[in-house]
Amino acid sequence: MTGPSAVGTFFIEWSQKGPPATCTSAVHLSWAHPEQRDRGAKPVSSWLEWSIVHGPLPWAISFLGLAGLGYLILRRGKTWWLWRVLPVWLGVALVVGGTFVYIDYIAHLWADKTPRRAIFFIALGVFGLGLWVLNLIRTDLYRRIIASVAVIALVAGCATQFNIVFGTYQTVRTALGLPQPGEGSFDQVKKGANTVTVPPGKYLDDVWQAPAGLPPVGTLTTVQIPGAVSKFPARSARLWVPPAYYAHPQPKLPVLVLLAGQPGEPEQWITGGLITERMNDYAAVHDGLAPIVVMPDDLGPGGMDGSANPLCVDGPRGNADTYLSVDVPNWIKHNLQADTDTTHWAIGGLSHGGMCAMQMAVYHPKLYPTFVNMSGTNEPTLGYTDLTVRDFFGGDRAAFSAINPVEILRARKFPELLGVWVVGAQDNLFRWQMEHTLSVAKEAGVQTYRYLPPGEHNWSVWGPGLMLAMQQLAPRMGLIRP
Repeated sequence: MTGPSAVGTFFIEWSQKGPPATCTSAVHLSWAHPEQRDRGAKPVSSWLEWSIVHGPLPWAISFLGLAGLGYLILRRGKTWWLWRVLPVWLGVALVVGGTFVYIDYIAHLWADKTPRRAIFFIALGVFGLGLWVLNLIRTDLYRRIIASVAVIALVAGCATQFNIVFGTYQTVRTALGLPQPGEGSFDQVKKGANTVTVPPGKYLDDVWQAPAGLPPVGTLTTVQIPGAVSKFPARSARLWVPPAYYAHPQPKLPVLVLLAGQPGEPEQWITGGLITERMNDYAAVHDGLAPIVVMPDDLGPGGMDGSANPLCVDGPRGNADTYLSVDVPNWIKHNLQADTDTTHWAIGGLSHGGMCAMQMAVYHPKLYPTFVNMSGTNEPTLGYTDLTVRDFFGGDRAAFSAINPVEILRARKFPELLGVWVVGAQDNLFRWQMEHTLSVAKEAGVQTYRYLPPGEHNWSVWGPGLMLAMQQLAPRMGLIRP
């Protein structure tokens, strides 16, 4: 990404095995909104691709919501303010605030604390509903109709601002749940009889010539990856294959496994990470080449409510480690025309998934020698160390240390691993945790890279951050010559 429109700086740090060969560099890169990122600032082709986290649309919706709030709240008389508005606001504050105190500090449903901005917009939306009810009591039909329109605008504005906090839905298309370009059936994804041979020492793009007739975009589909060995009750996975997958002869493409956060699900890589359009754009500038992207579920049925985090290990909440290290690779090798040389495989994730990706690389360095840790925690966690040790390991701190990748990295060297760390420059909670795990990995001989794009703990960092990491991943996977 180039040009004079840069508004941010990515700081990239890397270290390589060998004698003191650690160097640090600051690289200035352009940083555009999601509808322009990774696409050479090409124009948005459809209103369905309009961003709902950046640009004029979300702020227009929010302004209408503010106007709706004004209509609902502005009425004359002390009685209205003292005996209607104030009690409703206090009641909402008590209920919503109490709910999130319970979620974050008592139940510890997930490791991350709910951002205060998100709580505020939930409370504001509920407050608006309360005001709407008050506007229906002893008022004329005209006010009731306008109040109903106003509350819809207010709730839409609050939902938009709430979504901006997390970036879970990046475009109009993803918010409406519409199919992605190229979305289809798994029946379309067939293994070919003939494959492209890559000589030793060469990269796939050295010998690749895109044939005529390749589809313009890859295929996104839903697949079931059973826990044949692990018995892990995984939810549906998502799969994307690039246009090059449909060539004859067929290239054996490297594999990128991507994990979501917690609470989360594979679908969030589509709605928040925009993985389909980002990888389509990547393939478009590499003659159809890109990795096969597999997005399995590592959380199980309780993944969205935070009640069943298996910590990416084999334990009382399911054998997530075996699922990701045995069942998922076996399924890929059996069902896809993928490069079976796992030195060309990589795994990545965000938040919980970032730590999980690091765990898989440390537990299984021959299977996942390359990993991307985006905004990951500093250890596998249910919220904090003592809670994790007590509730997951029955108070056995030694058992926890045995699965903690930080402790494993301190005990031995991993010069065969390459890791990329990505964290938002304004992510105050997770940035220090990432610095900690990166430092330990570097001491263990891991080749480390770090990106600090502007942003906080949300998808507006992770989607573009993955494409930054592709600068290291593509050569490492034998895909694109550096």
